[in-house]
Amino acid sequence: MTRPSIVPAVLAVVAAGPMLQAQARPAQDLLKEAQAAAAASGRTVLVAFHASWCGWCRRLEGVLARPAVKAVMDRHFVTQWLTIQERGPRKDQDNPGAAELYAAWTGGAKTGIPFYLVLDGKGGPRATSIRPVAGGPAGNIGYPGSPAEIQAFVAMLKEGAPGLTRAEMDVLEAELDAARPGK
Repeated sequence: MTRPSIVPAVLAVVAAGPMLQAQARPAQDLLKEAQAAAAASGRTVLVAFHASWCGWCRRLEGVLARPAVKAVMDRHFVTQWLTIQERGPRKDQDNPGAAELYAAWTGGAKTGIPFYLVLDGKGGPRATSIRPVAGGPAGNIGYPGSPAEIQAFVAMLKEGAPGLTRAEMDVLEAELDAARPGK
């Protein structure tokens, strides 16, 4: 008696792999959960828009994951990353509805990603990464890689979470400074 080959079954699973991947969760669902967690813990929500191909996004994610930075951020924020602008086979990783939120919250300003903002208690923007640029229109901080961008980033966080202490701001500034490009 010959055994049936499992090769066709394996090939079918491999071919269906992309269809078996979990679809990205809707942005509104993620934000509702983040807002509930923030309300229950007395924190605010930091929303950050990113994509897998964005090197500056990954760099910011890395800095925010540093133990000293994470400790400060976790005391004041529930951070919710939303994926937008994915390309090709990764397009299905975009959170449904995130691109529309991004468009609404950037208000047509010159932006790119990473773009981030702190929500108020009603789910609207309290503070965003769009800041004045000397001699020109407002622009997105993006990755805070210069001393001025680091100061603007930390000021935005302070605006979004007034309980952020000077000592905590110093930690954030020092870690971001240590991660500056070219250092």
